[in-house]
Amino acid sequence: MIKTTKFSYTPTGNLHILKKPDGTKLTYTYDSLGYMKSLVSSRNDIHYVYEYNRIGYLISSRDLIHNTQTYRIVDPHGNIHQETLANGYTLNHCYDSQGRRTDMMLPMVGKSIHYSYLGPYLYQVFCDDFSFTYQYDLSGNPLDNTLTTLTYDSLSRPITLTSPQFYQHCAYDIRGNMASIDSTHGRKEFAYDDYDHLIHEPQNSYSYDSLHNRIAKNDMPLVLNTLNQIESPDHEYDRNGNLIRLGNTHLIYDSLDRLITVKTPTHSYSFTYDAEHRRLTKNHTLYIWDGNHELGTLGEYRILGPTPHAEIGSAITIFINNEPFFPIHDLHGNLIQLLTPDQDLALEQTFTAFGEGDSKLSWGFSSKRHDPETDLIYFGRRFYDPKHGRFISPDPEGYTDSSNLYAFVLNNPLINRDPYGLFMDDYLEEAARQKDYSWRDFAPSLRELGSGFVNGIAGSLINNAEFVGGFGAAGVDLFGISMPGTFGQGFSNTNNLLSTTESLQALSNQTFAYDRNGIGNSIAYGLGMCGTEAAIAYMTRGGSL
Repeated sequence: MIKTTKFSYTPTGNLHILKKPDGTKLTYTYDSLGYMKSLVSSRNDIHYVYEYNRIGYLISSRDLIHNTQTYRIVDPHGNIHQETLANGYTLNHCYDSQGRRTDMMLPMVGKSIHYSYLGPYLYQVFCDDFSFTYQYDLSGNPLDNTLTTLTYDSLSRPITLTSPQFYQHCAYDIRGNMASIDSTHGRKEFAYDDYDHLIHEPQNSYSYDSLHNRIAKNDMPLVLNTLNQIESPDHEYDRNGNLIRLGNTHLIYDSLDRLITVKTPTHSYSFTYDAEHRRLTKNHTLYIWDGNHELGTLGEYRILGPTPHAEIGSAITIFINNEPFFPIHDLHGNLIQLLTPDQDLALEQTFTAFGEGDSKLSWGFSSKRHDPETDLIYFGRRFYDPKHGRFISPDPEGYTDSSNLYAFVLNNPLINRDPYGLFMDDYLEEAARQKDYSWRDFAPSLRELGSGFVNGIAGSLINNAEFVGGFGAAGVDLFGISMPGTFGQGFSNTNNLLSTTESLQALSNQTFAYDRNGIGNSIAYGLGMCGTEAAIAYMTRGGSL
């Protein structure tokens, strides 16, 4: 069984035509600056046109097939002050001088949310008469958010969670896998194979092959083909690898492999998306989006706090028919309880490690939306099947996590997360990411700083090597990242630009190693390119290396 995808590129290296396995052609065009101008499908179901402002920020995307448009008001720093979705909903935002959002207005539901900060961290969120306060440890891990209290081990992995109606304590094995959980509902113990796949949880056992395919559950075998697709009378796939039949339910996709129609024996459901792959409608239901985070509908929506892992574990208030409830998430980000304003238990739901359970709310496992008509979970970019522990369509990002395009968090859902259905993150990156609440949005400014540093320091490298040498010998502390040795080695040898270029590239790598959450990476972008820019400038002036 063979599945072939063909790519062709423009002379400048941009993707021009993508020919899918079923023969569908996606054509991409670009403007003179390399920004994507349009995307057209040969099936005539996709035709997007994009518009940017003078500094390259997207301000409009038009869907010429459905005659809809998403447009934004963006400031010079890339902050979105207003976004009108293609379904007609408008969100307004305000920012402080550091680019951090201070206010969000939701006119469609009559809500205004205010955010305040303490240093680099989100400190308080205000909505109506409610406020939520966050406290952090010295590593930037959130300790308290009014209703829940967390503790961590020395690796910044969460250990305990305490809330008014729920308690959870977990332990890890020597490989970093979650070995046991003690909670209000009792004790759970877990086991893993040599690939760190979860093979046992209470009432369920699993086995896998080396390609991260689940091949058995509770001793019931599962057959897969060479493309890692399930072979059974209940499963059927199209030539692009999308699941098109699940039992008596039929699924239809558009040219971008987005699920657009679900047909059950009794009902039919249609979905529409915008150019950023956000599901905006399901039949007559309209969805509210804050960036890439789905907030809900007019009758049921949520207010989010910090979002280091998309919406996972982030909701602080859920309004159902305009009545406020306070969600409680477990240590895995599953929404397990709703509390009343008096902190009484209003609703409770439980899930297995892979998300099977009786969902009573629109959101549950991984804080993602559960579609009751299919029993699938919408992760933002594709749908997840909790019964089989896998996605129903190939990963749009390709082989980012593994060679298996359907695998879910490498079958270790107790420590790994998938924010959008594209790639996973894990607790090994938690410490860096927890520091990312305000810096994440500040990264574009740091890239601008790096670009400015390139333009300014390139001349200094050529005209004033003594300045550069002194700068390096002194050592610096950038955003709390102390690197005296790196800068000393990086700038001490300025006898020729070649050594400077190599030193700056080494500095770029070292900077990234110091900080995995994107701050150092943004600085390293400027520093790493600096030597190259200097070399180009030097050769332009007639020099040689």
